[in-house]
Amino acid sequence: MKTAGGQNHIPAIQQEQRQRKDEALRNLRNGDCHQEGPWQKFMSKSGAKRERKFRNREVRLRKATSFFVSNLPGGCTTQKLWEAFQQFENLEDAFVPFKRDGSGNKFGFLRFSDIECPRW
Repeated sequence: MKTAGGQNHIPAIQQEQRQRKDEALRNLRNGDCHQEGPWQKFMSKSGAKRERKFRNREVRLRKATSFFVSNLPGGCTTQKLWEAFQQFENLEDAFVPFKRDGSGNKFGFLRFSDIECPRW
């Protein structure tokens, strides 16, 4: 904005923001970087959710139980094994290696968290 005298008129708030920005840039150039408190990590919501899920998964896997599954059909893949057992909430991992056991049968592994022994 220009005033009647032809000089630029900047609102007080914008002027204050500009002064703070200029001061911060001067401090950076001079190597005077002062930060209040520790560094803070910023990430998107999905990234934070993924990190929490991963951290929680590590804790759950400490108490996980693995099962060996043998005599799988020839066309069975890791994805198909997962889909067959995904009805269980505590399924953490499924894996079907390419190799076969000594009898020529396919096999795989399932990992479940929080498995408890049934009480009879």
